[in-house]
Amino acid sequence: RPLHQERKEDFHRQMREDWVDIAKAIAIMGIVLWHMKLDWISHELFQAYPLAGGMWPVPVFFMLAGFFLTDAKLRHPKTFIAKKAKRLYVPTVCLYLIATLLHNVFISIGFYGLKVDYEGQYISVYSTVDTLKGLVASVFLAGRELILAPLWFACVLFVALCWMSLASYGLKRLSVSESRYKSLQLLTFLLPALAFALLQRVHPIEIPRYGSLLKATWLVYVGMF
Repeated sequence: RPLHQERKEDFHRQMREDWVDIAKAIAIMGIVLWHMKLDWISHELFQAYPLAGGMWPVPVFFMLAGFFLTDAKLRHPKTFIAKKAKRLYVPTVCLYLIATLLHNVFISIGFYGLKVDYEGQYISVYSTVDTLKGLVASVFLAGRELILAPLWFACVLFVALCWMSLASYGLKRLSVSESRYKSLQLLTFLLPALAFALLQRVHPIEIPRYGSLLKATWLVYVGMF
């Protein structure tokens, strides 16, 4: 290919990557401002909450996670999941293991408060059994350390990506044509998310850490396009 064409493609690729980085930065700012609880600066003429926070950054993050995904990658689960495990699972689990081992230390130095209500549960000193349970839970991405609460996103994202890869691999083997594969893939990721969302409106159901898995899968899939 001509040199000028390669430079042009590199330029557009860099522009796309810059766009994604800017979008991530805006979403991160939204989450930080939301946690700062800016209701106190709201006025009848200016409501800070919708602009400076809320939950809108979460779906943005999930869609951006699918921005660089391709079917070619998803259809090879062995390679795909191994790479995602290295980048998402291993670092996340290591952090949870360390935080679990330091749980009582955080209490002793006053970083954790025993009267802090964390999702309906109060922080308490871990016994040896509690620590072992926490370590096992961490391996299964179900750690509950307060200091790592924002990492629920990484846990859900990793499981969602694994499910997408395994499902895409299976659907491709069952499909006799590319169009049939695309249709089945769309329905596989859309219908469960839609059904779960409708069920929650009738009977609120929340599975800790994984209650958003189906919705996250659909958002990542949307981000691919």
